[in-house]
Amino acid sequence: MSKRGTIESFFKRKEKNIDVTVPMNSNLNSTISNDDVEPPVVTTTSEQPPSKVMRVEEENVDTATLIRDPSKRPQIRDYPINQQDEIRRAYITFGPYQEVLPVFPLSGPTNHQRRFQANWFKSFPWLEYSPTEDAAFCFPCYLFAKK
Repeated sequence: MSKRGTIESFFKRKEKNIDVTVPMNSNLNSTISNDDVEPPVVTTTSEQPPSKVMRVEEENVDTATLIRDPSKRPQIRDYPINQQDEIRRAYITFGPYQEVLPVFPLSGPTNHQRRFQANWFKSFPWLEYSPTEDAAFCFPCYLFAKK
């Protein structure tokens, strides 16, 4: 094995000299090198692209006014980074959102309709139910989910 150089040379940008053959008006071809071609002009704007993640705008979120419905509440990672543990502890104090309705709505295909069962809360204490979405959610998944 031969040594290729120092580690600094490994990270340096290598310059390429590419020759491009371009047909001219006549049948003869001429050669253009990188030195003859002007680099493209790149313009930058001062505007930042919009964030893909919607963050909670307030710096200090009141833990007493947190949204309990699992389908409406923002993810914990969307809260200010300094308050995420505090908000996580507040949700743990509240416990899973287990609203018991007298009759849960039917969902699914018409030939095999089904509905949420309130006794699932006893079998699965971590289970949450959202009446607005008519959907079940995993409480620990909400608390500790990564992006």
